[in-house]
Amino acid sequence: MNGPTLFDLSTVFSVVAGAVPDQDMMVWRERRLTYGEVDRRIDALAEYLRTVGLGCHTERKHLARHESGQDHLGIYPSRANPDRSNTAGLNTAGNQ
Repeated sequence: MNGPTLFDLSTVFSVVAGAVPDQDMMVWRERRLTYGEVDRRIDALAEYLRTVGLGCHTERKHLARHESGQDHLGIYPSRANPDRSNTAGLNTAGNQ
């Protein structure tokens, strides 16, 4: 193997969703979401965030250790159900 293998949460989730798209990923009361459904939601949110200009502007290798080359966005889910595709969508938007 040449060098370290690099991966991120977005890539890992996408690979898992591709392998088991119809398996339940989240269950909350009567609501069920499969890995495939959550992956599509993540991609849709990430695409929207990119269209409004959020994302990675400078690759990590071009930054000092303390710098961030991406936009940062905080989400406060007031009275929201435990669907965390919004958080994964933010991570995916920053990795594209």
